[in-house]
Amino acid sequence: MDFDHTDRQEDRDLTDATQYPIAVVADGDEYVATQDCTTLEARGFSPAEAIANFAMAVDATEGKQVIADE
Repeated sequence: MDFDHTDRQEDRDLTDATQYPIAVVADGDEYVATQDCTTLEARGFSPAEAIANFAMAVDATEGKQVIADE
């Protein structure tokens, strides 16, 4: 599983992230799943894999530190 906590994602256009629970952004050959105002992101080689990895990352961290400043 490929996930990590990152700095604020100000370099990405996450306009849609406020409308959807999980947003997926293309990043080169990979896709990145994240949520607005979070530090957690997960990568995959398809949007579905990135979302699945994000869900597993949330589960693995028991939801802790998913939302910034929580």
